[in-house]
Amino acid sequence: MRINSHPLPASFFGIVLGLVGLGDCWRVAASVWQLPHWIGEVIMVSAAIVWAVLLAFYLAKWVWFRDEALAELRHPVQCCFIGLVGVATSLVAVAIAPYSHVLAVLLFVIGALATVGFGVYRTGHLWMGDRDPVTTTPVLYLPTVAGSFVSGFVASYLGYHDVGTLFFGAGVFSWFTLESIITHRVVRQINVG
Repeated sequence: MRINSHPLPASFFGIVLGLVGLGDCWRVAASVWQLPHWIGEVIMVSAAIVWAVLLAFYLAKWVWFRDEALAELRHPVQCCFIGLVGVATSLVAVAIAPYSHVLAVLLFVIGALATVGFGVYRTGHLWMGDRDPVTTTPVLYLPTVAGSFVSGFVASYLGYHDVGTLFFGAGVFSWFTLESIITHRVVRQINVG
């Protein structure tokens, strides 16, 4: 029997985004329509477990599959998914918030710092130029736009509304700057593949 040894791609952290979103929607639905509250909590626990497993495998990728991890980091499209690691970490704070505000804030701070750090790194590479126009895709929104919007949501969820507003503003400005680049590519009708 052959075992597939491909390391985990960063895009898998998108699973956590979906689970936390579903769990949070269920929490709200349970309070509005008197649906079973425990279903939302099971979804949130599942999200936290999936996040922990993915994080362990992703960190292992950097230890045992360093070349593949660096290749992903250097890839002009796949690298943007690395921003999901920080975003997912911030969202796990939403799952944990009802049980431990301190741990939720700690996870949010770690996730937000990772998101901002990677966003700055990625934006720096965009500003260097020499980018193949074919690699200009909507995935460019992930590190700065999506990361800022999610960080703003989580900050507000945890009660830090001013910080949330700051992140939201950063996301809007990032969106405006990237939108012109992505729209320019579409208008110029540069073929993909």
